[in-house]
Amino acid sequence: METQSNNLIPELADFRAELATFKQRLNDQQIVNDRLLRRSMKSRISPFITSSVVGDAVGLLFSPVIFVALNRFGIHWTLGAVIIIFILLELLFNIFNYCRISRLFTRPTDLVTTRRELLRFRHRERLWMIIGVPCALLCVAFLWWRMGAFSHFHISLVFGTIALVLVLAICFAVYLWEMRCVSQVERELDELSDKT
Repeated sequence: METQSNNLIPELADFRAELATFKQRLNDQQIVNDRLLRRSMKSRISPFITSSVVGDAVGLLFSPVIFVALNRFGIHWTLGAVIIIFILLELLFNIFNYCRISRLFTRPTDLVTTRRELLRFRHRERLWMIIGVPCALLCVAFLWWRMGAFSHFHISLVFGTIALVLVLAICFAVYLWEMRCVSQVERELDELSDKT
């Protein structure tokens, strides 16, 4: 009996060493997957974060031009102030929202937390679109009404309408791009969670 026990001790030690090696390889594989996931998320999400913040900053830089142009056409300064405040709120909202999503690249989080944060990001973006687009349209409708009161501003109305359509189309295209990128990351997270 004792000889069988003595024979099993070295085998058990070898088995424990192999198990420890296997666990180490498994842990290394998980880290690689996590790093690849974060790199993939960053490569998909970083471009629209950069483009949105830069676009808002450019809009904020051009807001004094809008303010002066509105005053020059005889529009009250409050509409220009509302437009500037709206652009500033858009910039602050994007910085807040993108900082929340950027934390996923730097902090180690599990898949469930990452998925939940992506859903919150999507919800905040959708809510901003639901609130922001009608507010912008109200400002533009007021602008058209005010400029339409003067007969010599019809060319300005045409150019203003074209500019509005272009800006809204660009904003909507960026919004769709953001949602598509987030959906791709969510699909990757779902595939990875199905594998584990």
